[in-house]
Amino acid sequence: MNISQTMALTADTQFGHDAFQVQRVQGLDAGQGKPKHGYATLLSAGNWAMGLTLLGLLCSVLVSYSQLLSFSLGAQIAGHIALVLFATLFKISYVIRCIGLNGLGKPIH
Repeated sequence: MNISQTMALTADTQFGHDAFQVQRVQGLDAGQGKPKHGYATLLSAGNWAMGLTLLGLLCSVLVSYSQLLSFSLGAQIAGHIALVLFATLFKISYVIRCIGLNGLGKPIH
């Protein structure tokens, strides 16, 4: 039996009773029993996605509302559709970022 197969048994005494939690020793966060590297990747991906979707959101607002005479009607329609899509993707990116923060044990702002 190697160290990655060794199991650690810890007692949790919250709420006045003993609950036992089995965790793998190597490669896991001792507090939650979850791999950390996946959450760091989620946090990074969420941050990048939020930045890119914000840039797309600003461009679609520019096409849809700011420069009406510079763009054709088809481009303005596409800008309005893109506005809804980029806003949705921004919100999804924020949720991904929050999942990464929560998994790493950091506060969510």
